[in-house]
Amino acid sequence: RPTGPGRFRIENVPDGTWLLRAQAEGYEPEVGKELRVEAGKSAESIDIRLTPGLRIRGRVRDETGAPVGGVHVFLNGQGVPGVAGTTAPDGQYDLHGIRAGARYTAWLARDDGRGAMLWWASRPFEDVHVPRDVKTLEHDLNVVPAGALNLSVRSELLLSLASEATKEQRDAGAATRLTLEEASGATSWTTLGVWQGRRSLVLPAGRWTVRVEVPGAPAREAAFTIVAGSTEQVTIDVP
Repeated sequence: RPTGPGRFRIENVPDGTWLLRAQAEGYEPEVGKELRVEAGKSAESIDIRLTPGLRIRGRVRDETGAPVGGVHVFLNGQGVPGVAGTTAPDGQYDLHGIRAGARYTAWLARDDGRGAMLWWASRPFEDVHVPRDVKTLEHDLNVVPAGALNLSVRSELLLSLASEATKEQRDAGAATRLTLEEASGATSWTTLGVWQGRRSLVLPAGRWTVRVEVPGAPAREAAFTIVAGSTEQVTIDVP
């Protein structure tokens, strides 16, 4: 809760190690340093400095060229916090807080009104690269129906609840490399990071292979199929 201009206090936080994320309109989201919380004690004070962010805007269209309006649009940052918003009825989106020089993966979602989710992913499936010399990035998104992948990586290097994870486990999770390839060979996409041994992604419908590289362990692969509007569960054991 706010306690004054730019000041805050969070109460009733369970024991554990936490990361504090701050976000404000027009600024890059920022994650502060780790905080250790213990019962009956106040955690140390922490200052988070926000940097004015860049703007990205454009129009979202489906494979027929029709605008995709009234859906949530997400830009997941590669190694940086993401940003999110909603498209207008004409498919226009306008987001603030992206970082110069960063990479983002775009996907969209909407409740179908029956308790299920509809997803779209960009086609071609590739990251949005933000130049360092712009204030506003004009970027239209062409999207196709997609599904969700829930990936679980079982490894002693990663297994632990976030509140109990060692620094080595957190570092190994952040450095774990995921490479996804479509069966057609049209797309090969790489991203970093799993958290508590898990990662969720939205991918275009089709056949895929994921390759998991945990630091200090042999690489492992698994093939799977993404069906539009469905969620695929994939578990990979890494010795």
